[in-house]
Amino acid sequence: MSDTRTHTGNARWRFVGEAIEVEYEKQSGLWWPLALQWRGRRYPITRVVSHWEDHTWRHVPPSQRRWYNQRHRNYFLVQTEDGSIFEIYMRRNALKKPWTLARALLADDQQAQEAQRGQHDSR
Repeated sequence: MSDTRTHTGNARWRFVGEAIEVEYEKQSGLWWPLALQWRGRRYPITRVVSHWEDHTWRHVPPSQRRWYNQRHRNYFLVQTEDGSIFEIYMRRNALKKPWTLARALLADDQQAQEAQRGQHDSR
């Protein structure tokens, strides 16, 4: 995530944890996101900053660990046309392969913080 610090300045990540719709194409066994739909707005993705997989058993006691309750998530850190950055993931072990927006760093938030800093600097 250090790659996003150059784009974020002092902006803060927002936890979201909401289901989203994602337009994607399948390449090399991965579902690459092209755009995401969140709260009625479409965000075209201009860049996949990074991606990784999670195969852990979070919150599952060792005695109950089986393949069917293991996490199978593909995470993507993406940047959109408006400069927003989103951390999204797809649950591969679910029947419909649902997508979730984990965290967001919205361009509007960054612009508001920059304007606020500018007001404080001019005093």
